Amino acid sequence: MSDNSYRISETDRKRILRLPPDIAALANRYPSEIVNVSDSWDNKPFPEGYVPQSIEVYTAEIENAVISIWDNVLLGYIPYQTESNPSSLTLILDADFAYIEIEGREILNHIGGAVIPEINTDISGLLQSIILGKNND
Repeated sequence: MSDNSYRISETDRKRILRLPPDIAALANRYPSEIVNVSDSWDNKPFPEGYVPQSIEVYTAEIENAVISIWDNVLLGYIPYQTESNPSSLTLILDADFAYIEIEGREILNHIGGAVIPEINTDISGLLQSIILGKNND
């Protein structure tokens, strides 16, 4: 998700200034991640037992979601192909930024009591949807 071409607006800069200085300082190298942190900073953690309908995981190195789950069904998975850890990791639950890690450091954690559901996948259906390029329910 990291995109050095991402341009931070003046409104975003004002929100970033409310963050702790060591986190705000990461905005030059991880602008989109830090804007997402500033947008979500005051959100409350998910309540105990919360089961999200959608789960997305992004890394700085891959533009698309590396994991995409909807109603406990794995819709997409992109294996991480390098021996090193991703420079940033973002977990989105039901369109809310739940967790952001940058360079191995936890920057935002609002997972709270959310339950990450077990993935139920029909492998043949998933393979067919990948091969044919369409979603088979």
